[in-house]
Amino acid sequence: ANYVVFGSIFPTASHVGSAPKGVAALREIAREISIPVFAIGGISQQNCVQCLEAGAHGVAVMRAVWQAENTKEAVAKFNAVLK
Repeated sequence: ANYVVFGSIFPTASHVGSAPKGVAALREIAREISIPVFAIGGISQQNCVQCLEAGAHGVAVMRAVWQAENTKEAVAKFNAVLK
């Protein structure tokens, strides 16, 4: 594998009834493996930096972009936060 997608990190409507793994688990897996880890699940503009600080190489988002009133603006805000 070239990378791992790990989650759900935060609560998400995609996995109702499933407990989120959390930032601590993300930190642990990012430390333990040598390939990039991407965080997924409940990622927002407000919490994406927590994932990067925990060791994620990047984040994967769906709902935060597709359900935004303005998709282009939502992507621009993520880009600004992630730079």
